[in-house]
Amino acid sequence: MPKRGSKRVKKRTHADSAQDEPPAELSGQPIPRSMIVRAPKTKLPHLLQILQMELRKVMSPNTALELRERKFNVLKDYTHVAQLLKVTHLLLLSPGGKRPKAEAKATGAKAGSAEAKEGVATMGAGALLKVGRLPQGPTLTLRIVKYSLCRQVRATQKRTFDVSTLYDTAPLVVLNNFGAADATGGEATPAHVKLMRITFQNMFPPLDVAAVRLAECRRVVLFNYDKDKQVVEMRHYAIRANPVAMSRPVKRVMLTSGAKALPDLGEYDDISDWLLGKVAADEASDSEGEDEANHVVLPQKMRGKGNAASMTSAVKLHELGPRVTLKLFKVERGFCEGDVMYHSIEQRTAQEVAVQRQAKKEAEDLKQARREEQEGNVARKKEVEDEKRAKKRARKEAWEAAKEAKEREGGEGGGSEESQSGEDSQASESASDGASDEE
Repeated sequence: MPKRGSKRVKKRTHADSAQDEPPAELSGQPIPRSMIVRAPKTKLPHLLQILQMELRKVMSPNTALELRERKFNVLKDYTHVAQLLKVTHLLLLSPGGKRPKAEAKATGAKAGSAEAKEGVATMGAGALLKVGRLPQGPTLTLRIVKYSLCRQVRATQKRTFDVSTLYDTAPLVVLNNFGAADATGGEATPAHVKLMRITFQNMFPPLDVAAVRLAECRRVVLFNYDKDKQVVEMRHYAIRANPVAMSRPVKRVMLTSGAKALPDLGEYDDISDWLLGKVAADEASDSEGEDEANHVVLPQKMRGKGNAASMTSAVKLHELGPRVTLKLFKVERGFCEGDVMYHSIEQRTAQEVAVQRQAKKEAEDLKQARREEQEGNVARKKEVEDEKRAKKRARKEAWEAAKEAKEREGGEGGGSEESQSGEDSQASESASDGASDEE
């Protein structure tokens, strides 16, 4: 343990608090924080529990990853804790109810679909995902049409890539087809689609292009909106960079660590024979054979060997999972309450909305009147109880006063009797003494 003078200082447990804060928090920009929990009074199946934990990893590190829930937790518990922890978004996952017939048919990957061609197992789900902005809303209710877990995505890959350090920094967010208007100059995007774009964008920390560090850009979350099916496809990728313009043997020496980094040169007279020989010439680099569109000159040093500043590297995306297909179901103005701004099934006219608002207002007024009446009844009962207690206390005090007076009178009467008996005894003694003298 290091010492400062004669006093020991703990470096790990007594580090500066400013070092623990993220850079965006120090610059004054608010960091979006989230909590992903199950909806109150519900029980998630096993696969949805796995999906819940994987969604927490996607939102890491600005989410409650190890949050433990209890059966009796209600929505107020989460909102109260969210205010203390400065949580901005609350995601509620529930198994949902009965799905519409149009959505119930899509229970898995159809033949000829992209998932079926890639071999990724998909599961149909009637689950609901509520994304609420704290503390005043709005709240988006999304139906999970289908999803694939991380293990199902990794099962289709030849080389898996999943490092725990990927989740130390927040991911980048990419939104596709959420524009304000079509590229062809068509109709503008509906309001509920714009709201989805704003909600998904504000769930992740903002990106400052001038101050961003490439070493922290490790992951990316993609949200793609399909206008025809009106669904949102979510994908989760890891960002990898590999240096280009080098042969496979040189890359193996640079990127491999340990004893395997040194090649066996027993068959060669010089190392140049190994580098420039026919075998090395035939083994072209993977990056050189790819499209040059993903070749970039790195302005900063990036994670990975050989990715130094001013070097050309090929940027690749490696899918981590999970895959989730979402469909907007309902939009509420408040947090899990309020007017319904959008509904995918029920379309109501302005008159019906006005009637609904009036009925809701009457119900709230009736509830308020009942609450006031109940409070009045409680206050009246409390006054009666207080009056009874005051009367009982007065009776008790009167009884105690009467008892003390009686005891006092009894004490005075006993003293007079004792003095009278003393005088009588003295008179009798004097009489007896006089009689003895006469004798």
